[in-house]
Amino acid sequence: MKLSKVLEHVGYELIQGTLEDEITGIACDTEKLTGGELFVCLRGETTDGHDYVDEAVSRGAGAVAVTEKKDYIPEHITVIRIGSGRKGMAQLASSFYGNPQEKLITIGITGTKGKTSTSFMIQKILIQSGIKTGLIGTVHVDIGDAVYESVLTTPEPAEIHRYMREMLENGCQAVVMEVSSQALKMNRVHGMVFDYAVFTNIESDHIGPKEHADFDEYLRCKSKLFGQAREGIVNGDDPHTAMILQGCSCPVTTYGFGKNNNEMIKGFRSVREEGSPGIEFNGFFVPMPGKFTAYNAMAAISVCRRMGTGDEMIAEALKNIRVPGRQECFTITGEETIVIDYAHNGMALEALIDAMRAYEPASVTVVFGCGGERDRERRFGMGRAAQNADKVIITNDNPRNECAESIFSDIINNLDNTEYTIIEDRRAAIERAVTQCMPGEVVLIAGKGHENYQIIGNRKIHLSDREEVLRSIEKVKK
Repeated sequence: MKLSKVLEHVGYELIQGTLEDEITGIACDTEKLTGGELFVCLRGETTDGHDYVDEAVSRGAGAVAVTEKKDYIPEHITVIRIGSGRKGMAQLASSFYGNPQEKLITIGITGTKGKTSTSFMIQKILIQSGIKTGLIGTVHVDIGDAVYESVLTTPEPAEIHRYMREMLENGCQAVVMEVSSQALKMNRVHGMVFDYAVFTNIESDHIGPKEHADFDEYLRCKSKLFGQAREGIVNGDDPHTAMILQGCSCPVTTYGFGKNNNEMIKGFRSVREEGSPGIEFNGFFVPMPGKFTAYNAMAAISVCRRMGTGDEMIAEALKNIRVPGRQECFTITGEETIVIDYAHNGMALEALIDAMRAYEPASVTVVFGCGGERDRERRFGMGRAAQNADKVIITNDNPRNECAESIFSDIINNLDNTEYTIIEDRRAAIERAVTQCMPGEVVLIAGKGHENYQIIGNRKIHLSDREEVLRSIEKVKK
């Protein structure tokens, strides 16, 4: 596509070169350049794309978009100046890929927890009802006929629009997308109008130098989604919902246990089916534990009902739902339960422990750690939540370049009168918990969920909680 065509609806200034150049794509990462792309210089938390212009040119960039003056760029390279990095990039990407968001039913989900489970539920239900649906989120990107590994919960604008274009080409009619607070802060979904915006819940999280300055900023970023939505579907029981909806002019449906909600959760109970923990409510069965699962499922039900899916189809989809790394349950003999979950803050861990207590286990053991070089309050919160377990094994999560002992100390200082063991090696910690699991016991392995890596120092090594659980189960069975 000619650069002039891409720029038709974008404010720009031509610095040098010609707008008649053919552009093969939009990119902000030099590693993803294959030749002929428009390289957009984005300023991030720790890096500035303007510093990589020379590398982009050497890798074959066909043109460069800057937001500030760059002293020297070879004369044969076309250079334009745009007013805002990610906003400009979003406009460029939308234009280049043919405004795919206008041709898909778009569903955006934001909240502290529950985004991934809710998105998987919505996709499963819609596909069950005959609506081919793509997904962009934490676990992976599903474009309909292929699945890509996720790097960010919500990718950069160029990738979002490219994925949506591929979804259209693969026959998708809808896309469900996890929209993180960072994505909203950094304008990654700028210009998109979501047909449905979902709010799951919010609690203090992602506060720190590389994330949000404070809870107020975190909340304001979440609320931005409802300024670009045609209809809102929100957790009416969350105490912050009114603030999330401030300035929202779209029609809103509330869901939850409270009597004032438009979509009420009724008759909730924890049940076991074929030995696995699940829940029932409103005539639906979901093979995942916890009231939080009921909230996620009710959000999904509310969206899909508005898209014309009947309850019978919804029930059929939900009874077979599986979400990678979210309340994934395993057993050795059928008398014990081993759960892998992404719970990586105090709110999520406490809710997970409480959910498993509803099944009256003989005991609950929790295996977890906390990420290094992140907000210390998260460690304090997880330590306090772990007090609700009978036994605790503290281990590494992603320590990065922080001393593991420092992380452990922050956790331990918030454990009062709770039996704990420190096993730094995560593989060994999981093996200990699984191989020593007794009949009637529940083992919760929290923090990493679907992730298949661990970051120690500057090294990213392969480690999957799921693989380690299965390996340990096999060891017991031999």
